[in-house]
Amino acid sequence: MSEFGVQSFPSDEVMLMISKQPFSESDSSFMNHQRHPRGFRLMRDYAKRWYPFASELDNRKFAYLTQAVQAEGMLNAINHHRVSQPYCMGTLFWQLNDVWPSFSWSALDYAQNEKLLFKLLPEAYAPQTVTAIINRDSLEVYWISDKVCDRDSAKLLPPFTCVIALPTDSLIKTLLIALPVISSIWIRGTPLAINVAPVRAKRAMYIF
Repeated sequence: MSEFGVQSFPSDEVMLMISKQPFSESDSSFMNHQRHPRGFRLMRDYAKRWYPFASELDNRKFAYLTQAVQAEGMLNAINHHRVSQPYCMGTLFWQLNDVWPSFSWSALDYAQNEKLLFKLLPEAYAPQTVTAIINRDSLEVYWISDKVCDRDSAKLLPPFTCVIALPTDSLIKTLLIALPVISSIWIRGTPLAINVAPVRAKRAMYIF
């Protein structure tokens, strides 16, 4: 999977490079630095969809919120791609940095300031990770591994084995799971309660 992204605002430093005036979507100074014809509207719609209070924020707080939405959206996409092994064996996200002051898909803005997405990329592409993904009416938990060989000896690794403790209604259930190299494995699916909105459910935490 290649070239996918979510736009966000740059840092205060870059915003001042674009214009010294307060941000306004109708201001041509800002419009000229937005290369997507629906860019501002999409950022606003995505923010309101996940965070209903977005419209109440001032410009500075809203700008940071767009970076949070960008990071969350990108990590969700990367997680989906990684758990789809072997059908999807990698991703190329768009984009790393900017060539001019702009509102864009970048993880680093024009002044090389790190957006929230950049700070979370090491976590998103960690060699081994556990992730939870909403699949229709269920919260699916996966274990992902891209490790192939030992860093020091360069020898190929055997399947990883992990003991996982899963809470049930009355006890802790222990599972022994072997994970082949370069793969993802389904660990558990949990039905979502009818009164739990997906935006809240995906922030649930599993303790292993």
